[in-house]
Amino acid sequence: MTEPYSHKPKLLFVLSNDYGELFNAMYFLAGMEFQPVILMPPRLFAVNQSSLSLPTHCYQTTNDILEVVRREAPDVVFLFSGYLYVINRILDPESMEKLVIGCRSQNVKLVTSDPSLGILSDLDSATFSEQHPARLWLQQHFAWLVPLLKDMLHLYLAPTGISTNMQWVSFFNRHIVSNPNADGPRPREFPTWQLLSDAKRQWLFILSPEDYGLQVGTYGQQQVHQRLLDRLQETNRSGRQPVLIAPQPCLAAIEAEHHGIDDLVTVPACDYPSFMALLNDAEYVFYWNMFSASIVARVLNRLPFLLLDRGHLVHAMRNIVEVGCRHFYPGCQLELLGQDAILDPNLLADMAEKQEQGIQIPVVDNLVRSPSPDEIVKSIL
Repeated sequence: MTEPYSHKPKLLFVLSNDYGELFNAMYFLAGMEFQPVILMPPRLFAVNQSSLSLPTHCYQTTNDILEVVRREAPDVVFLFSGYLYVINRILDPESMEKLVIGCRSQNVKLVTSDPSLGILSDLDSATFSEQHPARLWLQQHFAWLVPLLKDMLHLYLAPTGISTNMQWVSFFNRHIVSNPNADGPRPREFPTWQLLSDAKRQWLFILSPEDYGLQVGTYGQQQVHQRLLDRLQETNRSGRQPVLIAPQPCLAAIEAEHHGIDDLVTVPACDYPSFMALLNDAEYVFYWNMFSASIVARVLNRLPFLLLDRGHLVHAMRNIVEVGCRHFYPGCQLELLGQDAILDPNLLADMAEKQEQGIQIPVVDNLVRSPSPDEIVKSIL
């Protein structure tokens, strides 16, 4: 049994623009006896400021963050993720250095998540794909950034597959698993929730800005939008309601052409509680990214997901598929549905049935081997 704290640890989470990092933070905090404070950049804050039942603030500069560190005096600051602030154009390199130095000057313990799964700790000329248009910039950027972060504890989702010379730990939080017997009402505060049909199951499509940009850059807008329209129309013909979370330019194109899909729900940005309700309620969830953070929730709740593409990380980093599968999908029979596959309910049901043995059981068995967030914070303190 875990010994109680002498006080509830105060944890400050500084989020990037990446919705996956918001999920990671909420996954870490779920059900835990912490005093959390969340800092979000303006884009994320605008959507989530009134939806989370914990202190949430907006930051725009390093000075904003350091002022909260001084005021709140957290026991630990979690950078979710220190690898993304500059890429997300939230901070410039000078401001990033100032953030790290400023936190250390106040004797604050620093932890970072790492979407590269440790690959960047052994950076060389082959780390990034030769086909990536920003390959040279990425090499130069991370050659500067990695030494700045190397002394921080790095946080991951599973205890396998990470190959790094940095200090790291993985975590598992059982509280992310929902109660299948709970009959709670749908959260009607979701702006478009009233458009969701009670008579139909929903098929949820999640297309991030990064993956939408990759798709458009690879195939062109017309082909990307037509493929998506085809999948949404197949959803409708299957007697299900399509729900699409995607960037506004994508939604505008789809909304202009979605003839015959009267119950289509389009969402440019979704607050975290509503997103999780959608995620857990949907019959199927379709991703363009095999390492999307919210796949964790689907798998832990024994719910199927389908992959339309492998994602922007795979496009950028040469070894991420090998490392990522070893880390998150060990021993799994992972199938790529593909973007041109017709969404036939019988095909999807067959794939979903195979996932229990082929994905869900081995992934869950792998994840649950990690310590809880409570145990990790104790070890840090």
